[in-house]
Order: sequence, then C-alpha cells, then structure tokens
Amino acid sequence: IFQSEVTIMGIPCILKPRAIGADTYAGLRLSRAFSGEAVNIPPNTPLVFKNAVDNRGWTYIIEPNANWPQSPNYSGNYDIINCVLDMIKYASGSENLSEVRYLIAGNTPARSEPIGSYTRTRKIVREQMCKEYFGDRYMDCATYMVQNAIYDAVYLGYLPSVIQADLDDIAIGVIPRRLMHDDVHYNALGAYMLGRHYSLFIKAKGW
Repeated sequence: IFQSEVTIMGIPCILKPRAIGADTYAGLRLSRAFSGEAVNIPPNTPLVFKNAVDNRGWTYIIEPNANWPQSPNYSGNYDIINCVLDMIKYASGSENLSEVRYLIAGNTPARSEPIGSYTRTRKIVREQMCKEYFGDRYMDCATYMVQNAIYDAVYLGYLPSVIQADLDDIAIGVIPRRLMHDDVHYNALGAYMLGRHYSLFIKAKGW
C-alpha cells in the first residue's frame, strides 16, 4: 500500500505506510483527508476503500485443491471442511450459510494422476468427503472435465472433432491433453470449458 483513499464511519481518510526511523514500512497510518474534530472509532469498525466493490451478493466458488491442509494419511482432510466454511463465512459476512450462494468445485486430476495412481486415489477420497458434506452444492468437475468437456468443445465448434489422443486420455481417467497447457494447468480452452460448467451449474440452481 502506497496511499489509499478510504472511509471509516463515513469519514474520508487516507491510509498510507508509517515510517519510523530507517524502517520505511513500520505499519499503516490512518488520517483524515480533511480537517475535523477527533472521533472515537469503536473496535472492528469496517474500513472501506474508495474503489472497493461489495461482492457479498455473489456466488462463491471454492475449490479445495491438493495444496490445502491434509490429514497425515490422507484418509480425509480433517480440517478442510472447516477451512471452506470459514472462508465462506468471512467472504459473505454471514454465519447462516443456508442464506449464502456458494458452490464447492471438485478438484480435477493432473495428467500425472490417472485412475489407480496413489495421488488420484487420495484425491478421490477427499472429493467424496466434500460431496457427502456439501451435497447439491458440490460440483463434480473431475468427471465433467475428463469424460465430457472435450465432446462439448467439439459440439460448440471449438475443436473440429474428437481424436484418438482424446480417447486415450479419457480411457486412463485424465483430462484430454488438448484442454491442458501442461500436466497441471488448463489452456485457454480447458479453462473456458470448466468456467462454462460452473455457469451451467449456477443457472440450474436458479441463481
């Protein structure tokens, strides 16, 4: 943060780094943008940035992926459910999650994780746990991206046809290589097909 225009309790202020001696970033200093009387600010009063956008009415999509905290033997992620719940509560500002529009996006396999591999087996256990807990808010993205996305890409005219390499990838349970930039990350078409899957799921829920 170099300097930001903010408001607190409706009062225009400036938020900028605080320098102490040689330490040019010893914290942040909040000061009024214009002169005025001193005001007592209660604890936990929200600070609103000038360009802030209120996203609390949005649909939150959380993907608990392989980088999240894991249980020692990967029999399940003992705290991953609470991590997801805390994220949604913080982002939405609501403790009653039945009133919040959120979805859990199932993690998709890397090309190095075919069916039967050690890491894929661990992922399947975690995905099943999320599916059981979140119910109809869980999106099975792995099944879609592995088995269906390439066919949809052809149907929509983004690819001319399904080729043997696609069928070979589907047969071992990995995402067709023509949807991937590398072993882990999607290319533009793969990202679009996954985003389209999200969109259709949201629309199906009437959101």
